[in-house]
Amino acid sequence: MDKSTQVLTWIKLVGATICTVLSNLLGGWDTALQVLLVFTLIDIITGILKAIYNKDLSSGIAYKGAIKKVGIYLIVAVACKLDEYMQTNFIRTFVIGYYIATEGISITENLGVCGVPLPAFVKNILQQLKDSSDKGKQEVNKNV
Repeated sequence: MDKSTQVLTWIKLVGATICTVLSNLLGGWDTALQVLLVFTLIDIITGILKAIYNKDLSSGIAYKGAIKKVGIYLIVAVACKLDEYMQTNFIRTFVIGYYIATEGISITENLGVCGVPLPAFVKNILQQLKDSSDKGKQEVNKNV
């Protein structure tokens, strides 16, 4: 095996290990987590587009946004571990649902600023999802 093949093999091994650890930490690679990841990526892209549109692109703002995105996934990990500890299966679901709705609302706001017409029913669905997640969080608070 030549040197470049060895390096590529190590990169793949490290990447697979990181993905496995993160997937486990976040409760598995299910549809909810996949949707959250897609929404997060789209929110980042639309946020950059909004900043370009407003001629307000800033690395400082982007840095703060990146910290918030990492924070989202840290909270998902905490929710996952709380589910394990409490032997439940809903805390992670509510947390991911909340962040999907929050990211979705942010996406629609970003695109709205850029002048993209938005279907009202999409905004309504996202708001309902956020509201139901908020209601679920209130139920969890009552039980703790």
